Amino acid sequence: KWAEEADVVFVNCSSFDDKLRKYIGSTAEKMKPGSYVITTTFPLEASGFIHISARQFDTEAGYVSLHVHHKPEDDANRSPEASPKTSSIFLADLSSRNEKKLGIEDGGKD
Repeated sequence: KWAEEADVVFVNCSSFDDKLRKYIGSTAEKMKPGSYVITTTFPLEASGFIHISARQFDTEAGYVSLHVHHKPEDDANRSPEASPKTSSIFLADLSSRNEKKLGIEDGGKD
């Protein structure tokens, strides 16, 4: 049900096995256009999404990579460079209480 209702989903999947990550990906495919999925360590395995950003962060537990995926408003899998629209994601690093802002291009229309 989360896939039909959510606009943004965060999946802390660093310790998930392949079977669970594939299940999450196939379920995420049901998300509405314009939705975002953010995953840790592994990119999302789902059709219809564009992998728009991958960044690595130093945390108390070690380095963690975040992957940002966007399902375009239309179902065309265009590149992130096509009609770029800049969005922002704010990440709070709780260990150092620093706020980090990432500019991402989601390839959407203005």
